[in-house]
Amino acid sequence: MHTFQAAVLLGLLAATSWGISDFLIGRSSQAAGAMKGAFLVNTYGAVVYGLAFLLCLSHHPIFTTGGISYAIAGGALFGMAQATFFKAMSYGPVGLVSAVSSTYPLITLLVAFTFYAEHLSIREVFGILLIVGGVMVASGLADKKARTGQLGKGPLFALIPTLGWGAGYVFIAKAVASIGWGSTLFVELLLTPVSLVAFVPFLKGDEQFSLTSLRASWKLPSLWGAAIIQMLGLLIVNIALSKVPAHAAVIIAVSSCYPALTIFLAFLHLGERIPFLPLMGGLVGVLGVVLLALG
Repeated sequence: MHTFQAAVLLGLLAATSWGISDFLIGRSSQAAGAMKGAFLVNTYGAVVYGLAFLLCLSHHPIFTTGGISYAIAGGALFGMAQATFFKAMSYGPVGLVSAVSSTYPLITLLVAFTFYAEHLSIREVFGILLIVGGVMVASGLADKKARTGQLGKGPLFALIPTLGWGAGYVFIAKAVASIGWGSTLFVELLLTPVSLVAFVPFLKGDEQFSLTSLRASWKLPSLWGAAIIQMLGLLIVNIALSKVPAHAAVIIAVSSCYPALTIFLAFLHLGERIPFLPLMGGLVGVLGVVLLALG
């Protein structure tokens, strides 16, 4: 199998994982509360992987100051992204929030272009325009009525995680190149829930976030399912970045196509009916991501 095909396949496997986990996140954030759901899901993932890493994967761990710094930066940005993503999911609609937030590869590309002066092809420019236009339509930024609040807070809140994930993956890719996928994921998963807690006071609103309220929610099956499946997606991406680093942009872009599955699951199990125009905007944004992957 060629490296490009491997990158696409691994990206699709990660997208499948995240498509399912996003649906479960939508259910758990609405049932348990956005901040409790975000904290528990990311803590469960950190504990499960941390134990596996310490018991099975850390025979020859690689840790360098630069590599750890990149992983810490990525984990901190992911914490911000997860906190705001769960908040957006609690507002809903789940499928549309997932579609808007999946456009984070645009940020990754822009960061790489700004700081590393990477050349943009015509295909990449067109892909960027599709993403920007799709996000504006899906989030209501291009609709005067939506801007007055009729569309809801979910899609607008979903723009924030795109910044965290988009910039975060630049650091994660550098960490993987420095200390390997195993050590990077270990640091990344440990830092994500710690960073997330810092945003709780600003995002929880009327939600109760205490040890007692966490204990009341920790057994929800959707939380455990989201944690394990989301962690598997992160594991696949980190391994892919390690094995086929030349196609990092392709991996990140293809892995972000998960909303197609999330929208389908939300339609089947949550009865969501997303307005045609916002749905098309979200799908156009995803199409732009795919175009970037093929550039």
